[in-house]
Amino acid sequence: MTAKEFLSQYRLIDTRIRDKLEQIRSLRELAEKCTSAVSASSGKVANGDSAMEKTIIAMVDMEKEVQKEMDDLVRLRKEISDAIKTVENKEYRTLLEKRYLEFFTMKEIADDMWYDVRHIYRMHDEALKFVLIPESCQ
Repeated sequence: MTAKEFLSQYRLIDTRIRDKLEQIRSLRELAEKCTSAVSASSGKVANGDSAMEKTIIAMVDMEKEVQKEMDDLVRLRKEISDAIKTVENKEYRTLLEKRYLEFFTMKEIADDMWYDVRHIYRMHDEALKFVLIPESCQ
């Protein structure tokens, strides 16, 4: 695994979590719209496998997946942060943090650091050479 691949994992997991949270939000909206048919005489649910029940089960399962991925994300963020801290050059560290932990674009990094974007690309390529990838990820 290259340094860039290692550092890019955080954004991929973060994006997956955001997507799943959006799906959970949609399922919640669906569950709120669902109504159970109640018999006026008995007060019992007419259909035991209601749409709401299925929606709630899907929501709970997805929330469990999201929680596991969030735990993985926290662990990975720490690993990436530690790897970036091994880079001695302060500007390289700043660039890598902005790019891989804060998700800045190269243009935003250039503006923030007062450099031309082409220079930021060169710095980025150079900075990646100094990232120490944990052995467990190689």
